Amino acid sequence: MGGFSSERPISIKSGTAVLESLKRSHLNAMAIDPRSSSFEKKLSQVDLVFIALHGEYGEDGQVQRLLDRKGIPYAGSQANGMKVSFDKLKTKIILQKKKLPTPAFKLLTKSNWQREGKKFKGAFFIKPLTEGSSVGVELIEDFKKNVDIIRKSVEKYKVILAETKVTGREVTAGIVGGKKLPVVEIRTQRAFYDYTAKYTPGHTEYVTEHGLPEALVKRIQNVAARVFKVLDLRDFARIDMMLDEKGRPFVLEANSIPGFTEMSLLPKAARKAGISFDQLVLTILEMAARRLTVNKGSAPLRNRRRK
Repeated sequence: MGGFSSERPISIKSGTAVLESLKRSHLNAMAIDPRSSSFEKKLSQVDLVFIALHGEYGEDGQVQRLLDRKGIPYAGSQANGMKVSFDKLKTKIILQKKKLPTPAFKLLTKSNWQREGKKFKGAFFIKPLTEGSSVGVELIEDFKKNVDIIRKSVEKYKVILAETKVTGREVTAGIVGGKKLPVVEIRTQRAFYDYTAKYTPGHTEYVTEHGLPEALVKRIQNVAARVFKVLDLRDFARIDMMLDEKGRPFVLEANSIPGFTEMSLLPKAARKAGISFDQLVLTILEMAARRLTVNKGSAPLRNRRRK
């Protein structure tokens, strides 16, 4: 947990929650921060890794490649799936290729942002290609009025994604161990589900009793499962979508390491399915434990708990 990205504070919260959960389950667990000088030493002492690193190094495949080289099993997707799902452009290209619904988009650069930005007929979002937690995401309601916001974003990130705004209800669907979790609706008082809405209490309501028709819920879950598969994800993930005015789902992004804070969506969906936070954490870690058993002939996780 922790790491180097702009999401470090959230990663620490997620990692701390997971660490406390593992200890409640009587496992010998410790926090490992890649930014710490003791990183390599601590890594040499573990059998399994639960990755709660959001953003760069955690969700772009880097730490997964390191763990693969060291032969240490870890929970979650492998390097390739991480790398693809972390990059919004690569994700968009695959979704389009596989005919999965996603909002229309353009790439904006220093040389074309004014020309391409003017082509949007309505509101649109601008997003960095490789940031999470809505870092750097801006809602552009009017190109002329918001031209400085776009210019500054392009100057900072060099290349950004401009994505048509889908007006409707926002939902998310989690996948854990092949199980489709209940759909959660996101209702925020903010202009959109931005960083403040995600991490400041009182700005957003997460609704499991949303009243969506069962057929639509199944459609959302099936789309999420397809996204999970085509992006080559493993063990768990959360897929975010917007429903348009006709109730059609449009995929926004896949979160290969979703949040594990008290406000996070995957634990809320699991709770709706009757899975406690501690059960969720153990279920995810057990997937890595099975790989440890296969690779090293070690005892299953249930036999490795603290006395």
